[in-house]
Amino acid sequence: MLSLLGSRVPTSLKVFLATLAIIDDIVAVLVIAVFYTAQIHLLALAGAAAIFVILIVLNRQKVVRLAPYVVLGVALWGFVLRSGVHATIAGVMLATTIPLRKSRGAPDDMTSPLHRLEHALSPWVGFLIVPIFGWGLHTCVTQ
Repeated sequence: MLSLLGSRVPTSLKVFLATLAIIDDIVAVLVIAVFYTAQIHLLALAGAAAIFVILIVLNRQKVVRLAPYVVLGVALWGFVLRSGVHATIAGVMLATTIPLRKSRGAPDDMTSPLHRLEHALSPWVGFLIVPIFGWGLHTCVTQ
């Protein structure tokens, strides 16, 4: 909505609303992690933590191939799911470790691994995941 108004909207308002949206998302993920966790399995949680550390090391070593991140991300998801913590947390953990290179005059480099993954997943999310989520939400609300 703000982009329709263009330069008539103060930059400080745009920054505030973007910050508010990010904080809202972080709080939502924390609520999911805390309130949708029935029982914790420490061994699976330790496995998830170990994979997360490996992902951080890959990032620090400047590994830019997506394959290791995707394979370890699937394993991370499995461990988080088995741990009892809601599996959406695995997605957040994985996304924080995939490299994003900065580019002059742009928010990120088009060849950056995170950018490539985001654009590869975009059609799947838009045309498959979101409709399934919406259908599931609609089914839950109408029952």
